Amino acid sequence: MRPTHDSLAAKIEDMSMKVPEAGCWLWMYCVLPKGYGVLSHKGVAFRAHRAAYLAFKGDIPEGMHVLHNCDVASCVNPAHLYLGDDKQNGTDKAKRGRAASKRGELNGRAKLTEEQVAEIRKSHESLFVLARRYGVSKVTIKKIHYNISWKK
Repeated sequence: MRPTHDSLAAKIEDMSMKVPEAGCWLWMYCVLPKGYGVLSHKGVAFRAHRAAYLAFKGDIPEGMHVLHNCDVASCVNPAHLYLGDDKQNGTDKAKRGRAASKRGELNGRAKLTEEQVAEIRKSHESLFVLARRYGVSKVTIKKIHYNISWKK
């Protein structure tokens, strides 16, 4: 469903603050935890940057993302928005350091630090002793020793 072009454009301009130094139009209404704005227009909820793209640039083809060249999640300036597919979206996130990393301490489920992994690799103690000391399984210790997990 495409919102009425003029009414949505007016709503976006009214609910954003223009920041001349950066050129961004910052969404000032409802903002999600990751910084993306949200609005409701004629009973339909939209991410604010997607609504801005619709209102000022046109339709968003199925499966396409609206990306920011300014890397400001709350920006709704149509000059800062462009379309990209899943691959472009993933590449953009990685390039900007926002892609989820599943390696090492950056993995949200990691129980060990890189320093602890280095200690485990240097140790000559049994898997059982190391597992108890670090509060992980013997299998985890074994995988660290053989570089199956926490690869160098």
